[in-house]
Amino acid sequence: MLKTKALNRLRRKITIETLWLYIISVLKDKPTYAYDVKVKIRKKFGFNPTTITLYVVLYRLVKEG
Repeated sequence: MLKTKALNRLRRKITIETLWLYIISVLKDKPTYAYDVKVKIRKKFGFNPTTITLYVVLYRLVKEG
């Protein structure tokens, strides 16, 4: 059980910290609305980022260039 919890925590942390890579991968084809980015990430990569996290990462990408 501990191994599963630790693995899930690690997977979540890695996914959240690399979410910008998934976003850029989706946006490289064409500009897309944030909700559509979320849908495309779910379809293409098989996970569903939370809406708030997605918007925070998008905001940082825009702010930092």
